[in-house]
Amino acid sequence: MLTLLLTLALQTPATPAPAPGDEGWTTVAGIALQAGGRIVTLGELDRLVRRAAEKRDLSPSDPRYGLLAWSAVEQLTRNELIPEAGQDLGLDPSQVQRIAMSQIDDERRDLGTIGLADRLAARGDTFESLAKSKEADLYRQIWNAIEIGGQRILGKRSKRDSFIRPGELQAIYRTNKDLLDPDVVQLQVLIAPVAAYGDEETGREFLEEVRQEALRGEDFSALVDEYSSVGRETQGLQPPTPVPQIAYPELRGFASRARAGDISEVMSLELGGQPHLLLARIERKQEGHPPAFDQRDVQRTLRQTFQRQRTERLVESEQGKLLRDAFTWVNPALVRLKAAAAVADSAPPP
Repeated sequence: MLTLLLTLALQTPATPAPAPGDEGWTTVAGIALQAGGRIVTLGELDRLVRRAAEKRDLSPSDPRYGLLAWSAVEQLTRNELIPEAGQDLGLDPSQVQRIAMSQIDDERRDLGTIGLADRLAARGDTFESLAKSKEADLYRQIWNAIEIGGQRILGKRSKRDSFIRPGELQAIYRTNKDLLDPDVVQLQVLIAPVAAYGDEETGREFLEEVRQEALRGEDFSALVDEYSSVGRETQGLQPPTPVPQIAYPELRGFASRARAGDISEVMSLELGGQPHLLLARIERKQEGHPPAFDQRDVQRTLRQTFQRQRTERLVESEQGKLLRDAFTWVNPALVRLKAAAAVADSAPPP
């Protein structure tokens, strides 16, 4: 049975794609993507996506299946372009080959020659493809170390200094100390769809009247039961949540300023792609007590957290540049699949 990606490919006429170093066009029926010098067929991509979907228990009819396919396209593209970029750093190829062969020799010692051959056969690999895979992994590690990781490797110095110095660490602490032991609040919320009132202005006027009732002492639980479209079974009570983890900025700001018993202004939010209005009340609030900077665990936690965040930003930035500058082409059927899947995934439930 044809799967979703192959069906799309058959429904899509052959599409021309530019070939590197060629002013003409090449017919690419059945091709999923080209990244640098690597061509991936729709069949190869489809097998990768089906294996990933099986692990997540997704069927081809699930909107997330299309997003999973696009994620595989992006990962395949990076997997090809980064080793190519690593080869362009001017390293001695024979040195990389020796390291790759040394790694294979280690596996052979652990598994035995027959055991390694059996493992490769089970994966459909050969010793030659294993060596190429090891070399690609090494070039990928080298590129990451030099372009992002702040490391010296195989005689090449890193292009970046990403070390967090003591003065910078103190500044990070002053800005973020409240995140180390944040306030925790339990919110009680009343949520109503704008559509129930015709337009947002009318809805805001009505909920402002409800808010005034609450301020005059009306039981907020009773108001939730009467006017809220969600959460009535729990009287609108939410699980206790650290304030920085509250998703909506306006609600997070209210929770950080307010005290137990306070009631918010009328707020706007979007649920399931539809506009809603919100009133919130602080049921309980537990104040945090940030630890002192001179505690060693505090400095270690801050350094590890912000070093990881800095590295993630560098990875996104440098890989983005690599993708923009490299030759890549993706089958238009996959681009349409991604767009349709994103729309379906964001649609409100029936």
